[in-house]
Amino acid sequence: MFLVRAKTTILTGSDIKKLRAWGEFAQDALNLRQPAKRAKEWIDLGYQTNLTGKTTWPTRKLLELGLESIAVLANQKQERIARSVLLKTAQWALDCRTEIPSAWEFRQQLLAHLDEVITGALEFRAAALATDLKRPRKDVRHTLVLNRTVEGLEDEPKLAPYLPPRLVLTSPPYPGVHVLYHRWQIKGRRET
Repeated sequence: MFLVRAKTTILTGSDIKKLRAWGEFAQDALNLRQPAKRAKEWIDLGYQTNLTGKTTWPTRKLLELGLESIAVLANQKQERIARSVLLKTAQWALDCRTEIPSAWEFRQQLLAHLDEVITGALEFRAAALATDLKRPRKDVRHTLVLNRTVEGLEDEPKLAPYLPPRLVLTSPPYPGVHVLYHRWQIKGRRET
């Protein structure tokens, strides 16, 4: 749900400016010499089991510092994007690696990922606005972002005035979670 919400966030020019400023701020904030607030509840739940070794602790600390740095952002929408960038960078740094990147490499990749995410968000916004401009009925928008689970979607009252969906975007599968993907049909509408 988190990634779907992040990927379907419509950013304003102000949001983009603030996110770019956060990226620059994070370059200084992600300093291994700075103390980091440990996420005790995550540690207790076992989420950091593999992030305490001599090669992985720097990445864990950079992430903790990164999460702290998000406090400079103005709203939840911006925070969501920044968290998704941190997640993307953490996956880049840790997934299937024989060598963990340095703090400098992590910071550089964070900026690259931030640029990618902003570019994608701008493309999404342009496509959503273009679709809405083409709508045949001015009282019904074609683009609808629900940010919800797909379970029970066929009974979603907000879909009633809309044309059949052409795209349903979902989060990718998570490790250890089995998801059955299937085609579903909204009552009285064609299969999507």
